[in-house]
Amino acid sequence: MATNVLPSFLNVSIKESMLKDGKIVGNTVVRRIADVSNTFERTITCKGGVETTLYEVSTDNTTSGAKFTSTDIRYARVTNRDTANGVRIRIANSGSDEIVLNLNPGESYPIFAHANNTVMSTSAITTYDMLTITSVKATPLSGTDQDVQVFVASK
Repeated sequence: MATNVLPSFLNVSIKESMLKDGKIVGNTVVRRIADVSNTFERTITCKGGVETTLYEVSTDNTTSGAKFTSTDIRYARVTNRDTANGVRIRIANSGSDEIVLNLNPGESYPIFAHANNTVMSTSAITTYDMLTITSVKATPLSGTDQDVQVFVASK
């Protein structure tokens, strides 16, 4: 397939900074991610009390507007844009395991890889078969609608 989109680098920076005893302390971590040709950025209004699919990940190379091939995703970020309420994020993998986390107002959750990169279990983890993330979903913790921002960078 002919394309005019040339792969580029995505720079992700995480910065901590605080004033402690009159000194500024903290750190900046920069991750340079190669081979990014596509980005998907969207603010999605999640209805109160309803789980909303933010994006899906394909293990069979089928794609669509919000469905990406697992081996092509280089980085993703989910951000709770609400200023007052938390949102529950549910991440599922190809083994039908899930991890659920709450994002407080303004918090983000970065995911750096999707293919063969997660271990989740309903019991103690004693083996480490890395599986592929297959979906990321959000549910507002309040009964009101909330905005969630999604950013996905892929090959």
